[in-house]
Amino acid sequence: MLVGTGAIILGLSKTLVSYIVACSIIGVFGVITNSSNQAIWQSKVPPDLQGRVFSARRVIAQCVSILPMATSGPLVYNFLTPIFNNSSVIVLNKSINLTSIFGEGNGGAISLLSFLAGGMIVIISLLSFLFPVIMRVEEESYEEEIDEEDFITD
Repeated sequence: MLVGTGAIILGLSKTLVSYIVACSIIGVFGVITNSSNQAIWQSKVPPDLQGRVFSARRVIAQCVSILPMATSGPLVYNFLTPIFNNSSVIVLNKSINLTSIFGEGNGGAISLLSFLAGGMIVIISLLSFLFPVIMRVEEESYEEEIDEEDFITD
């Protein structure tokens, strides 16, 4: 959730100090989040299967990460940048326009994208508190018994 907060701050940043603060929040809490995630996986996966499971996780994560990298550039340059040009100002409520919040041109478009991504991270993080299976993932009572015969071994 704090990684998302950092992304929101990054989207709203207009000074070097706020960029540094936002990137520091993302960096520190990203490491904490990933370390906790890895510790849970290591405690749940049998040691003889960890290599296979962790390599599969890595491949899936890297394949999925291609999608936002491939789509963010065209999204910013083809859709969001024209919205943030000086000639077209978005007015939300007659007194608030997006260019005054996020900036103009490519920078404003990228700032909006960062803000929205951070908001989605925060919302998904808050929603995860509603699911006991996620909140109690480390407890033995929620762990399914794994039959070693179900795995294909070489």
